[in-house]
Amino acid sequence: MSKLKDRIEEINKTVQKSRRINNILWVVVIVFVGTSIYFAIDAEISKEKAITKEEEALAARDSLKLLEEDLQGEKNKLEEFKKKYDVLVEEKLATNDDLWQYTVEANTFEAYMDYINVKGEEGISEHEDELNTKLNSFLNRTGFVQFQESSSNVLFEPMPFGDRDDLFTPKSARSVRKGVIGVDNSYGRNGDVILEGQIVQVVEYIESGNSKWAKIRYSNS
Repeated sequence: MSKLKDRIEEINKTVQKSRRINNILWVVVIVFVGTSIYFAIDAEISKEKAITKEEEALAARDSLKLLEEDLQGEKNKLEEFKKKYDVLVEEKLATNDDLWQYTVEANTFEAYMDYINVKGEEGISEHEDELNTKLNSFLNRTGFVQFQESSSNVLFEPMPFGDRDDLFTPKSARSVRKGVIGVDNSYGRNGDVILEGQIVQVVEYIESGNSKWAKIRYSNS
């Protein structure tokens, strides 16, 4: 009888031990499954967020591309309009017998420059005295610009104008200075800029090392 009791107790201990092991295994399984589910859900959420961000980035890129296309289209229209406008103005000016009268009535530096550009030497010779007088009145500002670089590259082109040889136009926009660099103590910019094609009068040439500067008269209108 005692042996049977001991056997039963041994079996009960074994069963209890098996149950504990089984419970532990179930806990491990539950934790493992729960962790797997958590990471799976987190990965899906991250994936959805990444897809959403990618879709937003693609949408923004498409919108920007459409905007660039619209801007380019408007730019092309503006350039086409400008070309047609320039051609129309040139045709009107070239065929206008009253161009000189119009220029005199406008009485601006730009109007006289337009007349000179359209009519050329013929127009200049026809009204040379009046044009000289007007140019001298409009060239009411003085300053200094570099005329020739030390490499001998000349930065201005002569402007044919009757018998005058003191009129030039810059090959590119040039800042006007208060003095000559390397010669004058005060040579900072005076705030004016002469543009490519603008007529200036060279009053005096000044050497500065291997470069050449010029004192000019110009219009800031």
